[in-house]
Amino acid sequence: DFGCGPTQPIFAVGMATAAALMTPCWFDHYSATKGSLKGARCCWHCLHGFMPFLGTLCSLSIIGVALNPWCERFALHLQSANGIFFGGLIFAGISTAIRARQGLSFGFQIVMALIGLLDLILMIYYTDLGFSELALSLHMQNDIASARAGAFQQINSDFRAYCRAAPGSVHSVWQIDFGALSEWILLISVVAVQYMNVHYDLSNYLKEESSELSDDSSECSDSST
Repeated sequence: DFGCGPTQPIFAVGMATAAALMTPCWFDHYSATKGSLKGARCCWHCLHGFMPFLGTLCSLSIIGVALNPWCERFALHLQSANGIFFGGLIFAGISTAIRARQGLSFGFQIVMALIGLLDLILMIYYTDLGFSELALSLHMQNDIASARAGAFQQINSDFRAYCRAAPGSVHSVWQIDFGALSEWILLISVVAVQYMNVHYDLSNYLKEESSELSDDSSECSDSST
C-alpha cells in the first residue's frame, strides 16, 4: 500500500528513479556475459540477446507501477505489474539457464523461481476470488467492478478506514490479503534471483577486466626496463 495514501509521492519518485538508474545495468550484464557464450548454439545467443530488453521491460514496468497507483489507474497499474511479474520470471529463467551452462551452481535460483511461479498462480487466483468476495459482502455480487471502484475510492477518502479493514476495504477480505502476500513473495523471489545472477556476473567481469589490466601494465613495465 506504499503507492497509495500519504506515502504515494515518495513511493512514485523513489521507485521511478531507482528503476531508471537500473536500466544501464541490464546492458552491462549483457556485455559481461557475452563472452561466456562463445561457441554456443544460436538459440543461446538469441536468449542472451533478449535479456537486456527483458530487463528494460522490467524497469519500464516498475516506473509504470510507480506512476499509476492502483487506486487511481487500475488498468495501467495492472499492465505494468504484469510486465514485472512475467518479465522478471522470464529474465530469471534465462539468466539461470546461462548460469547452469557456465557450470555454476543454480539450485537456489531454481527453488526461488519455482516459488515465484507458484506465488504468481496463487496471487492471480486469490486476488480474483477476493474481489468476488468483496462484491458479495457488499451485496454487489453481479457488479465486481463497482465494488472494486468503491474500495479504491475509500483509499482516497478515508485511508485510515482502508488500512483498518473497514467494510468495503480490500483488507476486509482475507483472500485479497493472501493474494497481496503472494505478490510480495513473488517479487522477493524474482528480485533475489536477478540480484544474485546479475551481481555475480558483473562482479566476476570486473575482476577479470582488472586482472587483464594489471597484467598489461606489468608487461609494459617489464618491456620498458
